[in-house]
Amino acid sequence: MNDATPESNPPLKSNRFARVPMQGSINPLHVFEQLLKQPGSLVYELQQGRAAALLTSLLVVIAFCLAVYGGVAGSLTGGAQIGIAASKILIGSFASILICLPSLYIFLCLSGAEIRMRELTGLVLAAEALIASLLIGFAPVVWVFSQSTDSLAFMAFLHLSFWLVAF
Repeated sequence: MNDATPESNPPLKSNRFARVPMQGSINPLHVFEQLLKQPGSLVYELQQGRAAALLTSLLVVIAFCLAVYGGVAGSLTGGAQIGIAASKILIGSFASILICLPSLYIFLCLSGAEIRMRELTGLVLAAEALIASLLIGFAPVVWVFSQSTDSLAFMAFLHLSFWLVAF
């Protein structure tokens, strides 16, 4: 029998989305960890001034994760396709951000949002870094299937499914 009352249970971890300062330096590994564990601190840093270092670190996280996932995606056919797939995924993702960011900013401003372009850029990059982080988590599964099948249709379905889940 459990005699513990709700008041005696340990409290849940603090609010992950609280806007608190990041502890320590801003580098890609620390930003990656903060993105997963305390994303509110990234928003705080974007609003308070260390945005340049944060944006650079987010770009490094995105580039690394998408390059690894792209390389694994290209391992289905092997050879030069490993580098080509990684490049295509990186270029496509960054091109999508560059194309959509200005109109997103305009529509947010027209709707009354009080946001600066620097903050919006950081939020979009943080979202893309989170998507890229999820994709790199799926990379081992993609690799296993790419080594065990030659079906392009199945692999396309698998990649599309993982992108949708990550998004």
